[in-house]
Amino acid sequence: MRLRILAVAAFASLVAVAFATGGMAVSPNKTVVVYDDFSTGDNSKWSVPYGPGETAINDVNHRETFPGGAERVRAVPFLTGYDFSVYDHLKYMEVSNSSFAVPAKGSVEFSSDMTAQTPGTVANLTQLGIYGPSYTWTNPSAPPSAPN
Repeated sequence: MRLRILAVAAFASLVAVAFATGGMAVSPNKTVVVYDDFSTGDNSKWSVPYGPGETAINDVNHRETFPGGAERVRAVPFLTGYDFSVYDHLKYMEVSNSSFAVPAKGSVEFSSDMTAQTPGTVANLTQLGIYGPSYTWTNPSAPPSAPN
């Protein structure tokens, strides 16, 4: 199945736009840190440890842009994939370049606002797959075949 997606990075797997740290939720000692509002027009606060994924193609349908203080990743249709460990055909993932201290008492909260679309989805399609070790199916446009 060829999925198509307009998304703010895969999960941007747990892309955290705002981190709030402090004591209990009702504590007046709450500190809010906005990690990235994307107003710089780039993603310099983020790394892509598994490579540029879909954005490496860099055409009108596969790119990363920063319109109006938002990050936008477009990949229509999916053309790449990265299989590693628990990541099953990863398309794009960004992780923070910073770490955030956890208080000895209290909690840490993070949030991200994301929207996604999946144009081209085929209703009621069942896609059969074949299990194989990482890197055995690297072309999402070619159906898998049974290993020898």
